[in-house]
Amino acid sequence: MEQVVDKVIAGKAYVDGRIEEVAIAIDDERIVAITKPSKAPRATEVEIVKGKRVILPGMVDIHVHMRDLGQSYKEDWYTGTFSAIKGGVTLVIDMPNNVPPIDSVDALRRKMETAREKALVDYLFYMGYPKDIKELDKVIRMDIVGIKLYPEDLKKDELKTLLSLCSKMGLPVVFHAEDPEILHIDRLGEMPEIRGIEKVLDMVDYKVHVHITHVSLSKVAERIIRARGLGYNITFDVTIHHMLLNNNIYDKLGGLAYVRPPLRSEENRSYIFNLVKGGLPNAIITDHAPHTLDEKKGENPSPGFPGLEIAFPLLFTQILDGKLPLNVIDLYSAKPATLFNIAKGSIMVGNDADLIVVRYDVERRVKPEDFVSKAKYSPFKGWTLRCEVEKVFIRGNLVYDTQTLLVRRGYGRQGRRFKCRTLWAQA
Repeated sequence: MEQVVDKVIAGKAYVDGRIEEVAIAIDDERIVAITKPSKAPRATEVEIVKGKRVILPGMVDIHVHMRDLGQSYKEDWYTGTFSAIKGGVTLVIDMPNNVPPIDSVDALRRKMETAREKALVDYLFYMGYPKDIKELDKVIRMDIVGIKLYPEDLKKDELKTLLSLCSKMGLPVVFHAEDPEILHIDRLGEMPEIRGIEKVLDMVDYKVHVHITHVSLSKVAERIIRARGLGYNITFDVTIHHMLLNNNIYDKLGGLAYVRPPLRSEENRSYIFNLVKGGLPNAIITDHAPHTLDEKKGENPSPGFPGLEIAFPLLFTQILDGKLPLNVIDLYSAKPATLFNIAKGSIMVGNDADLIVVRYDVERRVKPEDFVSKAKYSPFKGWTLRCEVEKVFIRGNLVYDTQTLLVRRGYGRQGRRFKCRTLWAQA
């Protein structure tokens, strides 16, 4: 008897690095077949995508700050993940610098409970520098994706012990690589990041997976690429803002555009953009970091700004304008998913059926006042976007359709990860 699947979505889709007319068969929340439309299996539900629209994998953002807990006035898991949906992101990995910090099993459990109650998209977590290194065994069983270390952690006495344990456990270590010794006196300079990467490379061995986040300087990227050639297990990501903005914007926006690492010279911005064009980073991230407007004003503005809602539209607009190749999509989907063995990020049999339908016959402007994020500001205000995320499917279910949210808070769940990328059926 012919099998009937739950759903078939057919149309132009990004599969294996190119756009093809396909039918994507979905059953039990996963992609079970990708065929020519004429060979699609029978389905309970069929959706045909037509016109100036394309089916893409849901984006995967491995560096966001959902805030919540003691900082829910800035953002919470509902508003933050609603922003993700509007930006075509179907899984986020949240950073541990919350209030209180996620540095213990108890704090991690509390954060997981909050996400479970409110999140609209799927999620995973990093752990901060643990209060008790002995808790690492328990943390791994809770399926965190890695340990995130901040500049101040580079001074801690037990850091080498922590790195050695992470190496033995196969647990990635993500570094915000800025030297804390000079960061406080050189907030906008380059030396903290340059010295930070050297400190990291001096203390790690070849076994531990080191990931350097938000690289913003050509000298730092070159040092990382050199280290790869020497055998280090090192990966890195770059942000959408370091790709597209330079530090001239500070004259106009001041603290609203302040971020760590800071925006750099046009020479560095162009270098990072060309790295992305060549596919050299392992991921693009937003570093979605919402604050209140009051916190962004004054002499010491809080670093960061929201990005989830506009990062993919900004990136895809660059592709539509011919400034970036089509496969740059992988840097915000397939490649970050592969970094942490996440069962998302590409239209592939065995993956979760996370898909977005993108309309590309529209033109609109970035209007921060319309963000669903609690942070209603952006250094990209007024930028032109030539596309719009029209529909979002998470695990095969339509969660967003033409500006309408179709699921309730708590729909998101902890992301599924492969034990082995080549043995998906055993995951």
